[in-house]
Amino acid sequence: WAAATSAYGYSPYTGLFFTSTNSGASWTQILTASEGFTFVAVSADGTKMIANGHFLYSSSNSGASWTTNTFPYLSAGSYGDAVNVVYASSADCTKLVSLPNTGNSYISTDLGATWTLNGTGCPVILALASSADCTKLVGLAPNGIICTSTDSGATWQTHSISGTTGI
Repeated sequence: WAAATSAYGYSPYTGLFFTSTNSGASWTQILTASEGFTFVAVSADGTKMIANGHFLYSSSNSGASWTTNTFPYLSAGSYGDAVNVVYASSADCTKLVSLPNTGNSYISTDLGATWTLNGTGCPVILALASSADCTKLVGLAPNGIICTSTDSGATWQTHSISGTTGI
């Protein structure tokens, strides 16, 4: 059994993504974007990485190079809307679920290069978490609503948390 020595960090305001191979004693910048990030994911082995800002950046070689992916479900020039998208990622980053605030859910199996409409009627989700394989999702919606999906966001069930307001 060996202790983990790799670590990752990012700035939600400056668009910087860092890696450390010595438990955080020193850091190397591996991505610079013109905007801050609202979501990052790194596979357990550190080879696949995703960072979302005005674009979805992906790497399949531990951050040595990055691909800039656009969002086919956003209209041209609406990159500001990209920050209103919530994501969930499988533990190995091979599956991504995207929930823009359009009422639809999308799925990608190629680090965000292509997206397929996965479901409609999705509520607006403010925060999203997933199981390791990204099939089970739980999302926090406004006004004390918890949303769950067992099919990667194709369908949703809503659950009210009684007595809550302002979530």
